[in-house]
This record gives sequence, structure tokens and C-alpha cells, in this order.
Amino acid sequence: MNVDIHVVLYNMSKIISFIQKCFESFHSSIILPLNRIGYYLVKCAKSNSYIETLGEHADSLHSWIKKSYEEDFKKSFEIQVRKAVKHLRVSYAQLAFDITYEPFYGKTRSMHIFNTVNEKYDGEFKFISVCLITRNKQIPLMALPVRVGEGSAKLTIDLLEYCQSLFKKIRLAVFDRGFYIAELIDYLEGKKIKYIIYVPEKKGKIEEYAEQTEKLGKFKHELTYSKKKK
Repeated sequence: MNVDIHVVLYNMSKIISFIQKCFESFHSSIILPLNRIGYYLVKCAKSNSYIETLGEHADSLHSWIKKSYEEDFKKSFEIQVRKAVKHLRVSYAQLAFDITYEPFYGKTRSMHIFNTVNEKYDGEFKFISVCLITRNKQIPLMALPVRVGEGSAKLTIDLLEYCQSLFKKIRLAVFDRGFYIAELIDYLEGKKIKYIIYVPEKKGKIEEYAEQTEKLGKFKHELTYSKKKK
């Protein structure tokens, strides 16, 4: 029992330290109830719920997040990831990239909120995330928010470069259908990173590729894209 208590206290201290680093851009005169914030964030995470539903200080927390900088959140999370990767002792990484969506129930709009035809909500946040696949587990390494009008290729390449700084080599990168982008494939080919990307399910495309393939094996086709007006 004492061991379990020590583990919980240790993990909570890590969470509080993480939150404190997230709000480093705040003026030193602002005092935040980090213990209470950490407690309710953990409570919500365990219940897969929202701070507005199970927690306190929801309005204040959203206000603090709005006043802080995105770079602080990314940097503080990166610090925790580097510590975890060091303990895992993974040098050759297998990565999984995905596009995730979080519903937005408010009425306001911003560059981070995408319109949707969902019956329960008409807006959503969009994130590009990357996980490390090791020991049959997915360990989140980073998630970047997508802005309206912003392509997925640049953010994905940013995540790939970030992961290259974490590991000695990327053994394999696996992508969902949303990443079938010429610019991204060009980058992967240039960096000689092995990858698997699902082809979008466009009617007749698979049949077209099959007709052009004389035997079972590889089939190469060209994709074109323009960048910086070149």
C-alpha cells in the first residue's frame, strides 16, 4: 500500500511539474492552483471526460490556456517524452501517424475549429499525432493542432524531424489514408525512411493499378505537386 501511495505521489509531482512548465509564459505574480488542476485533469483523463463535466476551475483553466503559448505546451511535453524514451532505450523506432478529431460544442469559431455535419456537434478540432510502437503498445510522442487551410504535409514532416531527433533511426513509419500526399512521400523517399501509407479508397483506382501491373509485386506511379511556386 505504501509503495502504491509513493508511486501516485511521484506521478502527481510529474504532472504538476509538467503543468507548471506549460504555463511558464505567465507573469510570476499569477498564482495557479497547480495541485487542484492536476487532480481534476487526472480525474477527467481516467474517465475520458471533460474538465467542465468532472472538474473545477474550467473557465479559469481555459482562460490560462488561451493566454499561454503553444510553444510552451510543446516544449514541456517534449521534455517528458525525452525522459520516457531514455528509459525505454529504443534506438530504432517504428512510428504510427494518425489524424484525430475532438468535438467542439461551442458557438464561436477560430482557425482551429473545422466545420462538420455531425448531428451532435457542428465543429471539431483536428490533430496530427505520432506514436511510438514498442512492446505491443502505442506511446504518444507528440500531437500538433491543424489550422483551417493548413496542409497536413508540413506538420507531418515537422513531426518526422522531431522524431529523428529522438531516435537513432526510424525503422518504419506507418500512415493512415489521410497522409497519401505527394510532398510527404517525396520527403520520406529523400530521407530513405521506410513507410507504409494506405491508398485512399477512390472508386476504380485499385482496379486501375491492378490492370497496369503485369505480375504480383511492386507497382510505381507518379504523383505531382507544387511547392513555393516551383
